[in-house]
Amino acid sequence: MSALLTSQPIAEHVAGQRGGRRVLSLIAPGLPHDYPEIQNWARSFGWSVFPDAGIVSLPLGDGAPWQNLTQFVDALRNALNEKQLVELRAAWLRPGQPLSEQLHALVHARPVLSMVPFEGSPLSEILKEKRIETWFQPVVRALDHEVWGYECLMRGRTADGDLILPERLFQWASQERLLFILDRICRETHLYNAGRAGLPPGCNVLINFLPAAVYDPKHCLQTSIRAAYDSGLSPEQVTFEVVETHQVDDPEHLRGILDYYRSHGFRVALDDVGAGYAGLSLMAELQPDLVKLDAKVVRKSEHNAAYRDVCASVIELAHKGGHRVVAEGIETPEQCAVMEALGVDLLQGFLFGRPAAEPAGCRLSVVNLPPSDDDAESQREAAS
Repeated sequence: MSALLTSQPIAEHVAGQRGGRRVLSLIAPGLPHDYPEIQNWARSFGWSVFPDAGIVSLPLGDGAPWQNLTQFVDALRNALNEKQLVELRAAWLRPGQPLSEQLHALVHARPVLSMVPFEGSPLSEILKEKRIETWFQPVVRALDHEVWGYECLMRGRTADGDLILPERLFQWASQERLLFILDRICRETHLYNAGRAGLPPGCNVLINFLPAAVYDPKHCLQTSIRAAYDSGLSPEQVTFEVVETHQVDDPEHLRGILDYYRSHGFRVALDDVGAGYAGLSLMAELQPDLVKLDAKVVRKSEHNAAYRDVCASVIELAHKGGHRVVAEGIETPEQCAVMEALGVDLLQGFLFGRPAAEPAGCRLSVVNLPPSDDDAESQREAAS
C-alpha cells in the first residue's frame, strides 16, 4: 500500500492543497466502487479519487460543502448503511506537505465514526441501542369514522424501560447536535414498523420530518426512500408530513424536499396550518396533498366563532386546491361535530384513539404499554 500512497499523482495532489481548508482522506476497501454515495459526492464537488489506493480526498472548511468534520460525519450517517460506516476510516492530511511525509497518519487512520464524539446525553445511547419506537395514532374518515390511516409518532425508552416523550428527545438532540440523525432514524424506524404492522391493504401512513434536518434531499433522503420501498408499503400509502410548519423560514428549500418525495411517488402534508400566516402562505405556495389543521385552533373552535372562521377559511382554500383536510386534536364529540359541519375530510385525536405501540387490530412483535391517563396533557402536546 505504501507504494500506492506515495504515487506521484496522489503526492502532487496533497502537496498542492494550500490555504485554510483542511484535507480529509477517507480510506476503505472498495472505495469508491462500494460507496456510490461518496462517489456521487466526489463527482459533484470535484474531490480527488484514487481507486487503486481506496482513497477519496476532500477539503473541509471555507468554500467546501461541509464546514467541519461533525457536519460531514452527520451526512455520512444519513447516506451510508451501518456496514459501510463501520469499515470507513479517515485521516487528516496537512495541506502543502507531500503525502510521502504523512504515511504515518494514513497507516494509522481511525474509524471515521470515532473521530466525532457521539456521547454526552442519554440520546446517544438510545440511538446506539435502537430504543426508538413507533407509536400509532389513528386518522379516521369524517364520513363514517372508519380508519383511513395512522400517524407514526416517536417514543423512546430508557435503559430501564421507562417511556420518553418526543419533546425530551428533541431537546437532547438539539443540545447534542443530533437532530439530523434522530430525524433520519425516526423516519426509517416508522417506515419499517408500519410495513410489518399488518396494516390492511391501502391503509395510509403519515411519517413526520423536520425540514431543517434535511440540508439536501438527494443526499439526506436516500436511506429513507430505500426504507420506504423495503418496508413493503406502496408509495401512494406513505405521506411525509412537515412538522413545525409555522417555523419554516425557507420555502424554496422545503419545496425541494417535497418535490423530491413526490418524484418518488409519495404524498406530502403540511402540519399546524391555521396557527399563523406562514401555514396559509405555504399551503398556497407548495400545494400539499394533505393539510392538517392546528390542534389548538381546532379545540378552540368549539366555543369561539373566530377560530371556527379560521378553520372554515383553511378548509375552503384547501378544497379549492384539491387538498384533503385533517382536523387534529379532536377530544370531544362536540369538537368532532363542529369540524364535520365545517367540512373536514379526516379526523384525528384522543376521541378516536390515543397513540399506542400497535395500530388498532394489528400486532407488533414488541408490545409496549400505552400512556396512562395521568399523562394526557403531555401526550396531547406530543401527538399534536
